[in-house]
Amino acid sequence: MVRGAMVLVVDDEDIMRESLTAWLQEEGFEVEAKATGAEAVEALRQRVYDAVLLDLRLPDMDGLEILKLSKKYQPNTPVLIITAYGSVDTAIKAMKQGATDYITKPFNPEELSLTLRHIMEDLRVRRENIYLKLQLEKRYDRHGIVSKSHKMERIFDLISTIADTRSTVLIQGESGTGKELIARAIHYSSNRAHHPFVSVSCAALVESLLESELFGHEKGAFTDAKFLKRGKFELA
Repeated sequence: MVRGAMVLVVDDEDIMRESLTAWLQEEGFEVEAKATGAEAVEALRQRVYDAVLLDLRLPDMDGLEILKLSKKYQPNTPVLIITAYGSVDTAIKAMKQGATDYITKPFNPEELSLTLRHIMEDLRVRRENIYLKLQLEKRYDRHGIVSKSHKMERIFDLISTIADTRSTVLIQGESGTGKELIARAIHYSSNRAHHPFVSVSCAALVESLLESELFGHEKGAFTDAKFLKRGKFELA
């Protein structure tokens, strides 16, 4: 099990709630216990839990409604239903609506231990997969630059460092080495990412139009200036 994991217990029966809390704490879990649906919903709004143990029969709210809200506020948190033997059909209905599993009252400690162990292991694997996926995306795909090279890793680190500054950057390299890709990566890694990235190929501009392209011109500034043109520097 995941020792130190936070579990929310929701049950209006004092004896059941207290016994579940004591048993979970002995197993190494941290526990918050609530006696009403309203308290449970407020708790789900306030913090993230590793698991929820939810009684379907509560005095103020339908357990299925709490399950629905739990999935709304914390879609990745597993919910284990607590139900009386005669309400198994309702528990199965709850599972169809997103509950992970159910246990019947009075609960068997060994059965609950096994069920929680499976839930916590599944949660650990899912979180690990999400983390690894994010790490792979971060490592191997930087704004269209895909690389596993150690030298490129140093460049990626440099991009992250530069992106946090307002310094002017000069990128040098032969044609086709990816200078524009690096420039884009710097731009979209910075706090200026919501502004446009303007790319200019000076080699593609004729000398007579270079100044107009870079700095723009006012309408009527010269013979063919029939409208206002914003320059690349202004656009950027």
